[in-house]
This record gives sequence, C-alpha cells and structure tokens, in this order.
Amino acid sequence: MLFDAFSQVSRASGLAANIDKSNIYIGGVIATEREAIVASVHISKGQFPFQIFGSTSDYQETWHTDPSKKSLVTWHSLCLPRSASGWNLKEMSLWNKADVSNLLWALTHKKDKLWCRWVHAYYIKGRSLSTQWPSTISCSLRKILSSYQLIHDVGGWENVCRKSKFSIKLMYQALLGNHEKVTWRRILCNNSATPKSFFITWLTLWNRLPTKDRLLTWKVVTDDQCPLCSKCSESVSHLFFECDYATSIWQKVLHSL
Repeated sequence: MLFDAFSQVSRASGLAANIDKSNIYIGGVIATEREAIVASVHISKGQFPFQIFGSTSDYQETWHTDPSKKSLVTWHSLCLPRSASGWNLKEMSLWNKADVSNLLWALTHKKDKLWCRWVHAYYIKGRSLSTQWPSTISCSLRKILSSYQLIHDVGGWENVCRKSKFSIKLMYQALLGNHEKVTWRRILCNNSATPKSFFITWLTLWNRLPTKDRLLTWKVVTDDQCPLCSKCSESVSHLFFECDYATSIWQKVLHSL
C-alpha cells in the first residue's frame, strides 16, 4: 500500500526514484513476510551500517525477543558520568522530570505571572502542594504538581537552585544521584583515541565485549576456542594479553616506542 502511494506520487509529480540506487528497510515482521515484501516491490533490502550496543545490524531483529541478542550495557550505564564509567549521555526520562520541576518552581516562586495566577486561582486555591490532586485536572498540570515529591526527595529547593534561580542541571544531577568514581577513569577521560577505539576500550573495561566465552553462554556459537591461536578459550584477558597473536602485536608496539 505504501509503495503504491509512493508510485502514485511519483507519477503525479513526474519525479521518480532511482530503484537501482534505493534500498528498503523493514522492521517488525517475520522473515517470510519480509522476503515477500522485497519480492513485491523489486527493491533490494538494505542493512543498517551500524550496531546498537550489541544488537544486530538488521533492524528487524531488534524487535523480537531472542536470547542470543544481548544488550552489552544498560542505557542507565551510558548516562553515568565518564568518571563513573559512563558516557555522560542524557537520560531523557530524568531530564524531563527536571524540566517539569522547573514549572513547579515557577508556580511557587513566580506567582505574579499570569499563568501562575490562573493555576493558583482555579486549582491550587491556597492548598499545600502535597495535596492529593483530583483526577479532573489536566494530565500536564497533574504532572507538574506531582513533581513536588521529587523536590522533597532531593532535599528541597535549596539543593537545586543557583543564585536564587532553579537549575534544571542541578535537578537532573540530583535525580541521577551520586556515583562512585571507577579506578580506571583516567583511561577514558581526555582520551584522544578514535571513537571506535575508545568504544572498544570502554566495553573491554566493562568486560562486555562479545568474546566467544560469552557468546557460548548465549548459545550463539558452539565453541569458545580463540580463532587467532586455537589454543585457549577466547576471553577479554586472553584476547588482549594472553594470546600468542596479541603478544606478538604488543612486542611490535613496544619495539616501535
């Protein structure tokens, strides 16, 4: 249906896509249906040129539960500071809560604003913010008022304000919490390696590389023998330090220094 609509637009506009240079990306369907779609539209099936934290490059596979497909790390781990073994990415669920808390701060500290006066006059009516609000109020306003508990959990307004102004950054950091610094943080902080090398190093420090000893436990492979030396089980320590092939590379690196 979508392809028919696309073809109709092409005929009406006079603009036609180059089928030979086009790919179709399909997700959320079983293999037989995927092949049937490809056969009906006569467009080659494309493959995503990247992996998402260990997920297969075929986008369709990420939508099905398969014990052989494991996420290498949790999203929360990626959102930790680099000194705490993360990538310092934003955890948007917490950032949104911090942003909503900013609106609650406006309700309590900017009562002269028109919308704040309207909320106070028609909804709050002098009641405490800890009040159990009725379900008749709008969902957005209920979320703003319910964020009062978040402020209480982080220790009050004084812990999330800077120079008498609410700080979304401070609120986000308070919600994220304090995390112990890892001993190997110096390897990651201010590292000028290429992104690929940096990412592999990070996975190695987390012991999350898909080495064969781990793949065997997921039943992805039938043996865990190292493909480089064919002597021992392929683990992180073996791959980088114990393997004869790795040893020869390290020797060449040391001689070049």
